[in-house]
Amino acid sequence: MATKKYTTLTSAKKLYQKEQAAAEKKLKSINKTLSKNQKKLAAAKKEVGKLSGSAKTKKEKLITNLTKSVATNKKQVKSAKTAVTKAKAKTKNYKHSREASKVYKDQILTKMKKSKYWGERAYIMPKYPWASTSYVFIRTNDEQPTFSSNLTSNPTEKGGTVAGSAETQPTTVAVQGVLGGDGGNSHLAGLKTQAKRLERWEKNHTPLEWHGEYTMMSTNISDFSPDYSHEIGTGGENIINLSITLQETEYADSNKKAKAKSTKNTGTKATTKSTSTKSKKKYVIAKKGTTYWSVHVKTGVSLATIEKKNKYSATKIPVGAKIYY
Repeated sequence: MATKKYTTLTSAKKLYQKEQAAAEKKLKSINKTLSKNQKKLAAAKKEVGKLSGSAKTKKEKLITNLTKSVATNKKQVKSAKTAVTKAKAKTKNYKHSREASKVYKDQILTKMKKSKYWGERAYIMPKYPWASTSYVFIRTNDEQPTFSSNLTSNPTEKGGTVAGSAETQPTTVAVQGVLGGDGGNSHLAGLKTQAKRLERWEKNHTPLEWHGEYTMMSTNISDFSPDYSHEIGTGGENIINLSITLQETEYADSNKKAKAKSTKNTGTKATTKSTSTKSKKKYVIAKKGTTYWSVHVKTGVSLATIEKKNKYSATKIPVGAKIYY
């Protein structure tokens, strides 16, 4: 994908239209080659019966080569048609593309910087937003990050060195805060919309960014508890108290290494077992309307990788299926 910065959705759409046009052009070229080889093959088959000797042998060899070429061309056409279908899907869904999300993010930040809350309150927003309203300002009362590691040690004989290892755990941030609390300017309906937005992000495991006293550029809401209040105090302020737990989604690799096993030379072939543990497969549960493209946008994993790891047709993903990435 190009690294060009897109400032409008139209410019982002043009990228996918260009890719679609290139895919369609390639398909047209392959179809043309296939048609040409098929005609040559048909003509050769008609002529071979009229020949004899070396001329016939030469023509039969040509028929063999053309048959292979036609078979190859048919595979190429099938692959090119798949590429065109994918390119059309990207063009159709360009508003939910990574390029579009960059446009939305620029729009969001421009809008937020004009707000009186900018620099005064923490904010949370999707890592890949698809709407210019995808952000929430939060007045934090308490923000507590937690850093932890799993420490292990291996028992040794008395007097020996204790061999240990450490595995870094994802950072979490516990936030106690408030939506609203701006006197008569905070309308409860608008605050509820923001709370529902946070709830939706938690349920959908939306990749997020948190900007407060502590910043996390890749996080998820693991717990969200809103407490709805109406007019309180003498000022009649509308507020929604909330408690949020954020968990970092980029994990550090374990420092622990598998211990190599020694084998004795017994004259027989030794059998070895893998000492590494199989990595846990990552997946999302398909909902109505889920596509490989939507999983690509949500996770950042390449579309080719997602399609390779799954058995379902791109147009027939069943609801409830595990889509690996």
